Amino acid sequence: MAILPIPACLESFPTGKSLKTGMYITCILILLIPILSAIIHTLLCGDGFGAYIGASYIDFDVVIIIFFIVVLILVFLDNKIPGIVHFVCIVIWVILAVVATASLVSDILDMLSGHHYYPCKTSTFLELVLSIVGVVFLVFGVFVYWSFYVGMG
Repeated sequence: MAILPIPACLESFPTGKSLKTGMYITCILILLIPILSAIIHTLLCGDGFGAYIGASYIDFDVVIIIFFIVVLILVFLDNKIPGIVHFVCIVIWVILAVVATASLVSDILDMLSGHHYYPCKTSTFLELVLSIVGVVFLVFGVFVYWSFYVGMG
């Protein structure tokens, strides 16, 4: 049973699949975003990747990857896990979605103002596109996860 009296937003995943399958799809796509971003940046910018990105950015990607792997495991075990655990994960997911959206808006405003500086400008556009896709899936994933969570009860 859901902790908050908010009804499910979705009956099924938009492709017609179950919400559980939709959670798998959403989590895997979100997991691919930081991995693809790192691959694209490394391919287009070469060995300077580590010096530019820095440890804190890589650590954040690792935290995101670990979180979504944990969510995948929780969804796989769905009814064996207490609802409060799913609720806490939804709250963390919402926080990640808000932070990612704010970061994306900040990056876009910096690029439009001309203050944004990347040592490797060839990957900037592709990383921006991946960031937009990531934010869309993060925000949409909140609704999918909430609907999955409400449907469990």
